Parts: sequence; structure tokens; C-alpha cells
Amino acid sequence: MKRFTWIVIVAAALALATVGCKKKEEAPPAPAPAEAPAPAPAPASEAEKAPAGMGAEVYQANCASCHAEGVAGAPKTGDKEVWSGKIASGIDQMVQNTINGIGTMPAKGGNPNLSDEAVRAAVEYMIEQSR
Repeated sequence: MKRFTWIVIVAAALALATVGCKKKEEAPPAPAPAEAPAPAPAPASEAEKAPAGMGAEVYQANCASCHAEGVAGAPKTGDKEVWSGKIASGIDQMVQNTINGIGTMPAKGGNPNLSDEAVRAAVEYMIEQSR
């Protein structure tokens, strides 16, 4: 009986020792500091312009679902009257509104993977379709 008691005591001590040796969980990383807003892009030079056809492709894949029918108040592509006021604000302002989101439209039309160049190409395409 003495040997059995000794085994139980050793087993209990080992169990308690291993409980205290668990890997300590690391604290979650601190949130990154807020970044300053990105500066407004300079007007696109000839070298920075999107490839031909890119605007139509980006529009079809990302913008048409709302702008083709005016979903949620989106200005319908081709509606010259509505777009004339927007065009008057200038393409750079329109591009910034699209990149950052405006009204019910989320930033980059809801596709954060779009580059600023792709957004500009889509805006240029919609302007051309709406003059």
C-alpha cells in the first residue's frame, strides 16, 4: 500500500507541475496607429494612364451592378443631365469620391482590391458614356 500511495503522490505532483508549465498565451498585438489620409493623387500623366479597355472592364465587373440601373440612388451611367453636374466638379474630385466612398457607395465601389488607376479608368469610362 505504501508503494501505491507514493505513486499517486508522484503522479499528482507531476500533473500539478505540468499545469504550471503551459505555454503562456501572448497578448494580442496592439492596434496599428491610425494612418494619415493618403494625399490626393496628381493628375494622371500619359505614362500613368490605364490601358485601353480597362475602364469598361472595371465598370462591368464592379460598377454596373448599381450604376446601370441607378440602384440605391447611384447616378445611372448615360444620364447626361445627372452626370453633367458631377462632371463639372472635375475628374479628380470624382475619382477621390470613388476611392473614399460617397453617399451609399462604399470606398472603391466595395472592392478594396481595385487600384487607384483602375478606379480612375472606370470613372473616365462612365464620364465618356454620360456626356
